[in-house]
Amino acid sequence: MRELVEREDHQDDPFGRCNALVGSVTPAAADPFFHPFLYGSGRNPAARAGFYGLAGWHKEGHMLRALFEGVMFEHRRHIDVLADAGVTFERAAISGGGSRSAHWPRIFADGLGVPIAVAEAREAGALGAAIGAAVGTGLFASYEDGTAAMVRPGATFDPDPGMRAHYERRYRLYHELTAALSPFWASLGDA
Repeated sequence: MRELVEREDHQDDPFGRCNALVGSVTPAAADPFFHPFLYGSGRNPAARAGFYGLAGWHKEGHMLRALFEGVMFEHRRHIDVLADAGVTFERAAISGGGSRSAHWPRIFADGLGVPIAVAEAREAGALGAAIGAAVGTGLFASYEDGTAAMVRPGATFDPDPGMRAHYERRYRLYHELTAALSPFWASLGDA
């Protein structure tokens, strides 16, 4: 946010600006991609972040949407690992900063193919600490009981069936791009 959005002409509402720019873009097959590996990746420490597939007609909103999608694709990859281990789910919840976006929960719902509930709590970490304290002091018998009593969903975003093919294709291409760049990322450490 500090490096790309606020720049010299500091924005009074940089997150609002991002959301407006993402909202100005209609998803298309030729949209750019973003790998969110600013600090490497758990599966490949040499991985690096980057935008790919940029063309002269892409604007800042396209890049921000690619960033939002790249983060979602990595969450989907993590979910695929869990699915390979036998874990199933029919819905998910999102909390924290990204949940405040009008677009990120929609991208998650469409990209994961499940309803996404946005947590009502604005500070999920603080709520988690409060639940832990309540369990620790005996107010609740378990974390499950504390969670059931203290966590409330806000808005829910259902997946748009019309976006399924779009995101299946983009997710496949995201993986192909990751595989293709892995040797390049590895060579960066050889210098």
